[in-house]
Amino acid sequence: IIENKFKIHSLTIEDILSNNTRIKYEEFENYTLIISKWIKEPTPISIETNNLSFILGQNYLITIEHQENKLISEMSKNYKKISGLIEKGGIATIVHYILDKETDRYVNLKLEYSEFFRKMEREFLHQQKIETLKEVLAKEPILLDLRQISESMTDLCLDLTKPADNYINNELIPYFRDDYDHLFKTTEGLKTMLGRINGMKNTYSSMILLNTNETMRVLTIIMALM
Repeated sequence: IIENKFKIHSLTIEDILSNNTRIKYEEFENYTLIISKWIKEPTPISIETNNLSFILGQNYLITIEHQENKLISEMSKNYKKISGLIEKGGIATIVHYILDKETDRYVNLKLEYSEFFRKMEREFLHQQKIETLKEVLAKEPILLDLRQISESMTDLCLDLTKPADNYINNELIPYFRDDYDHLFKTTEGLKTMLGRINGMKNTYSSMILLNTNETMRVLTIIMALM
């Protein structure tokens, strides 16, 4: 129905039907396609995402979600909120509002993990326990996934900061640039945390090596005495 009524390209239909489509920004003659990812509540060992797609055309916006997005559900029932956003800067303002909220989610997650790693790092510097290192390493796959997604979202927002005839009001560019800045800093922060994890692993390896060398030195002395 959407394909026929709004003259949507078959490739776009293929993209929005798959939850594995990469984050992307594409311009077509009749509309602009934006595919982003929103983060579900992360588990202790993994992070799950769902695609959230936007088809933005002349006087219409279609959102596609593979699992219920709480923000979208709440907005769809709030006519006053939607009207206020449209009056502020057109339909594309709704797109920015949703992406801005998702950006806040990325930033808040980074802050949570940053606080966790500061605490673990202090404990590890005080005493190099293997239990502390294991607890930190358990979070590494989550950080790697989050960094990859954050980088793609950063590129998406960068595309949205470029003036174009793409059904997005150019007055929104400064707002998308603000989201880009937040995501860029989030990505850099995640890279720093991953670097600190490598530093903790190297420190632990060095301590093990020093302890081994000390043990070998003592054994050598004992053997010499014998």
